[in-house]
Amino acid sequence: MNMYKLSAIAIISAMSTGALAQIGLPVTSRSEVPASMKKQMDMVDENRDGVASTGELEAVVKEARDSMSTLKAKGFDQPGGQAKASAAQLGVDNPEFQAQMKYGAAKFAMQADENKDGNVTLAEMEKAAYVRFDMVDTNKDGQISGEERVAAKEAMRGKMDHGGEDHHGKKPEMR
Repeated sequence: MNMYKLSAIAIISAMSTGALAQIGLPVTSRSEVPASMKKQMDMVDENRDGVASTGELEAVVKEARDSMSTLKAKGFDQPGGQAKASAAQLGVDNPEFQAQMKYGAAKFAMQADENKDGNVTLAEMEKAAYVRFDMVDTNKDGQISGEERVAAKEAMRGKMDHGGEDHHGKKPEMR
């Protein structure tokens, strides 16, 4: 399995504590977006200046990659690995699990840098989260149903399997 797919599986697995984990949003209601993005910003803004810089984000990604071998040993690289090595099995306080949560937040923040200045603000993260949420909430009721979640997960998996573009029309970066 290539590193991109392994990383994507790890992100999905690590964020499984929320109902929208499979699509990169750990929320089920549109009203939860601000609090969720604040939590993710807190994970990646290591100097607490309110901005996640490229340097901070790259450090978080490196930290998570360094923990990948431990996660691999626990089944994350296997088909269905997210079910085999869930948050409950690893424990939410587990350092490897925490590293993967931060990895997901960092990768999301990198995509959210709308003005491409290398500094991601909470406002940029919230805007990107609302865009992603609205794409998944197909019936526009402000809630993500199980059916909408499954459809979004399958669409994302199809794009990953075919080297497709993300919701910004860009190919995923190979880091």
